[in-house]
Amino acid sequence: QSGVPEVHDKSEFTGGVSGESLVEPSKPIFEGGVNGPGTVAESLPDYEGGAVPVDTLKQELPSYSGGVNATEALVQDAKPTLHVEVRKELIPKQTREKIDPDMLVGETRIEQVGQDGEKEIVTSYEEKDGKRISELKETTRILTEAKDQVIIRGSKEKEEIKPEPVLTLSNITGNSMGRSARLSYNLEKADGVSVSKISATIKAKGLEDQTIDLTSDQLEATVDNLKLYTDYTISTRMVFNRGKGEESTLLEDKKLRLELKKLEIKDIKETSLVKVENGKESVIQHLTEVPRNLEDYYLKINSEDHKTSRLAIKSIQTERIDGKEYYKVNAEATDLIQRNDQKTFEEGYSYYLAKSSTASPAVPGVKEYAYQDIQDYDSRHDQAYRNLEKLQPFYNKEWIVNQGNKLDLDHNLAKKQVVSVIAMKGKDFVTDLSVADHIMVHYADQTKDVFAITSQNSGLTAIKEYKIADLDVLYTPDMLVKDRSALAKDLTSILKTVDLQSDGVYRVLDDQTTSLDKKVEAVKNWYLEESFAEVKAQLGTLVDKLLTNLDYQWNDSPASMASLKQKVQAHQSAIMLGLAYLNRYYGIRFADYNLKELMLFKPDFYGQNVDILDRLIELGSRENNLKGDQTHETFARVLAKDTKSEDLHAFLDYNRQLLTTDKDMNDWFVNATKGHVYIAERASKNQEIANRKHRAYDNLNNWLHRNMILPLLNVKKAQMFLISNYNTITFGSADKSGKTIDQMKADIDLVADRQLTYLDFWYRLAADEVKDRMVKSDFNVATPVWEGYRVDGRGWVERYGHTSGMEDYAPIREVFGPAGRYYKDNKLGAYASIYPKINARDAVHFVEIDMMSEYGLSVYTHETTHINDRIVYLGGYKHREGTYVEAYAQGMLQSPAEEGHQGEYGALGLNMAYIRPNDGDQWYNPDPTKLQTRQQIDHYMKGYNEALMLLDYLEGERVLAKNDLALKKAWFSKMTKQMRYQDQDNKLLAPNQWDYVRPLTDEEAKTQLNSVDDLIKHNIITNRHYQGTYRPEELKTAYVNVKMVDAIYGGNTSQGAPGAISFKHNAFRMWGYYGYENGFLGYASNKYKDEALSEGHDTLGDDFIIQKVSKGKYQNLEEWKKAWFDAIIAKAKRGIHSFEIDGQQIDSYEKLQDLFDQAVETDYRNFKYGGSVANYTVALKKKVFQKLLQVTDAFSSELFPKG
Repeated sequence: QSGVPEVHDKSEFTGGVSGESLVEPSKPIFEGGVNGPGTVAESLPDYEGGAVPVDTLKQELPSYSGGVNATEALVQDAKPTLHVEVRKELIPKQTREKIDPDMLVGETRIEQVGQDGEKEIVTSYEEKDGKRISELKETTRILTEAKDQVIIRGSKEKEEIKPEPVLTLSNITGNSMGRSARLSYNLEKADGVSVSKISATIKAKGLEDQTIDLTSDQLEATVDNLKLYTDYTISTRMVFNRGKGEESTLLEDKKLRLELKKLEIKDIKETSLVKVENGKESVIQHLTEVPRNLEDYYLKINSEDHKTSRLAIKSIQTERIDGKEYYKVNAEATDLIQRNDQKTFEEGYSYYLAKSSTASPAVPGVKEYAYQDIQDYDSRHDQAYRNLEKLQPFYNKEWIVNQGNKLDLDHNLAKKQVVSVIAMKGKDFVTDLSVADHIMVHYADQTKDVFAITSQNSGLTAIKEYKIADLDVLYTPDMLVKDRSALAKDLTSILKTVDLQSDGVYRVLDDQTTSLDKKVEAVKNWYLEESFAEVKAQLGTLVDKLLTNLDYQWNDSPASMASLKQKVQAHQSAIMLGLAYLNRYYGIRFADYNLKELMLFKPDFYGQNVDILDRLIELGSRENNLKGDQTHETFARVLAKDTKSEDLHAFLDYNRQLLTTDKDMNDWFVNATKGHVYIAERASKNQEIANRKHRAYDNLNNWLHRNMILPLLNVKKAQMFLISNYNTITFGSADKSGKTIDQMKADIDLVADRQLTYLDFWYRLAADEVKDRMVKSDFNVATPVWEGYRVDGRGWVERYGHTSGMEDYAPIREVFGPAGRYYKDNKLGAYASIYPKINARDAVHFVEIDMMSEYGLSVYTHETTHINDRIVYLGGYKHREGTYVEAYAQGMLQSPAEEGHQGEYGALGLNMAYIRPNDGDQWYNPDPTKLQTRQQIDHYMKGYNEALMLLDYLEGERVLAKNDLALKKAWFSKMTKQMRYQDQDNKLLAPNQWDYVRPLTDEEAKTQLNSVDDLIKHNIITNRHYQGTYRPEELKTAYVNVKMVDAIYGGNTSQGAPGAISFKHNAFRMWGYYGYENGFLGYASNKYKDEALSEGHDTLGDDFIIQKVSKGKYQNLEEWKKAWFDAIIAKAKRGIHSFEIDGQQIDSYEKLQDLFDQAVETDYRNFKYGGSVANYTVALKKKVFQKLLQVTDAFSSELFPKG
């Protein structure tokens, strides 16, 4: 059948491929995807396009070429297919209205929000061969039901509505002292509007809410029991009706915080009512009536840790308390408050005084609470509160607790104890109310913190306030802002009338009976002229600072001001002297800080409550307090109690540790005096004492030198220097030579090095039992060496440093004069001050000789010999009986200088100080540092003496070989014994002797002198420098220099004390033969004195000594010297060191003997022709000795190689 296929309601299928039937479900089900099973959708997918054309849905059916079995051939026609189309449509929402009779006309509200619905439409038909073969069939399904929009519309006619009432919190008046606040509201409302409730709720974090009720008739209320420094929120609610039912409104929250920052006098010790009459104060214990003139009275409040407070009195009234009558004394000051026993405050300050003398003086109604009783007290912050009281001395304790609680518990201000706080401008301490930019906080553990601060308005008229950087706390100087100009002017006028030389000042002197000239001199001895003038020049500023720091003058009190004026008037001289003294001696530097402002105006920096006016008066009221040589004692007497330091050293050391990074006092002292005092310190190079005390401050810090410390620390004009080692301390100035310190530094260092070389040499040489006494800085006092006051261009400067037509001599004005170290010109080169018994006051004084010269160093070795010989150099055995100081220094232990000497260069001696080249032109060991042991020194002395004795022998032998009587008498002298007699210098008698040198007689020359042995036996010496008597115990001939080229053959053996020449000569020879300990100490000291006495001798003689030292081998010095001469010549004949003289090589005794033959012959010829004797021989002796010194490396090698 052809044509349009028939359309059925439902397609039929009668058979499958294999004959099974297939039932089509009502809706198509998708059971698989292309690559596997798919997901079954819960709802039909959305359709977003139109119907798909049928021809696009063509589907190729698989071809079939077989029937049921292999032999059957079946051709099957194409089957019809079902075409399905799906689409969705919107179901629009409907709007419905309802009428509400209670709503006003025009008012609407939505009761139900409408929502559109959705439906699905499915269209299907069959097709075959691309053509529809059935009718269209459409099926509809509701997916989402539509929801109506319901609107409520009012039907009530509109009535007239009155405006809401307006409530405002117009004012909050805080009462910090009462811990309350007054709330004031303003209400605006129309007639007919009612307010049924107004409530204010005060809230704070962590606290219980507090609600107060108000009414429209009562719009003010007080909130009590508020906490200070707490952030409150005030929330206000109003309930009202304006004709449309009850309504309510909330006001915007308001903030409330009570800050109590007032001024409180704390830690009160006592309060007194003071009456001032004619400038004099008296304390009133009782009153019988109210005084008529209150201006004659003031309240004086003493505190434990704060300054004294003074208050003018406003009123006095009677009060009955607990049945007793009191006078209530009232004082007022801006922002000042006082606690009462109700734990509240009252303005001003009140004091209760008993009405009768029998009444109890106890003060009622006033109470001071401990920090534990203060709001928000936290025991963990207890130290912080006490510390902040130092930073904020005037503020009330509540404020301080609040501030303290802000500090971190690990902060120093919360865990350390604060001693004091001082303001600074840069590094300068500020002691007035000028602007500061830092504060220094001083802790009890001797540490400090420095904080930056910025000024801000305190809100209190009497207080200057700063904010501390990085901390939410404040700082206020310990001073009240107040106009003191009138009072300062009056006090300045009083003090300006004081002159240093005046009757008022003379009244300070201990001796009031002395003459005016003596009084003038006594005042001049203070050396305060410059400082006094400085004080006068800046007196206005000083007085202002004095008043600012004096006490707390809270208000204008005529009585207290009158009292103060009277006090200043009565003590004006003492005050000026006290200011001048502190200005003079306490401008001490500690790193970048200077103590002067603290010592003048803020001595409470060290933790003590100090009345600075009383302190000045005490300081300036006693003569000894003002002396420069009493600075250490003055500190102990007057200033120590204000510093918690027992003495000046402790005070300086405390400040060093607090204010500097210097590791010790020595470093600090060098730094503190830098620019004004050059300090050359030398530690010993001997390892065993290298670490012993030697530095300048150590050498000053003792009972003898300590009064030099403050003058040196306050040098302004002088150019001073110190040379300090373990034995001496040298005081000098560049001013003396008209140079600068920079120009002199090299010379100062050279002298310092030479002094050390000398002292170290002696330490190595000295006997073990006493050598440690060289370290005086440890066991005693370093010996002072003073430079003297002969100044280039001035001559010897007088005591007060004045020179007509010239500026005052600064070293005397600033250091030597005030320290009491001036001395007069005695015309000596230098001298040592020594005492009969060893005394630490021993000192070296230079006079005419320049201490810094080449010769000055030699004199240093001379004068220190006077001081050290009895202590160390003589082994502790002291001077040998019958000798005195000059027997040991000049020509013996003094190190000779090449330049400026007084004959000792080329005389017997030992170089212990100078380092010279061993160039063949030296008399002494060229380098003392090469002799590192006593044994090496003794070895040198052996070679030194043997070389001289060799030359003496050759000289004597060659002269005697001429056998000429006249030549003998010209060439030689005889040393004899002159028995002693008593005079002012000598108390010994025979057999004690002196040396007497006289010419030879003809007989002596002819019969006694034929060999060197004869020269020894008869005590012959060369006739070149000596004639007369030589006494070792006096201060004239004892200076004798025994020339090295002068031959002394014998020993002039004494049975008691010797003469001066033989003593020096024999001491050196004994040293060379027997060594320092046995020979030198045995002969030169009193080592054997006790033995001599115990063995029946009346005195100690040379004969006893040589017997002891030689252990009985020799009975006198001549025996010993003869034996030694013989030994020397025997060794020399076996060989000597080779050396060259004038181009001639000398390598044997014989050649050396030939040289002497030639020299003596030349001198002999000159003598015969009337010339001087011995010139060529003396010159030869010098040449040979200096060559021997050179070729033996200063006798470190043997003089006689084959000896």
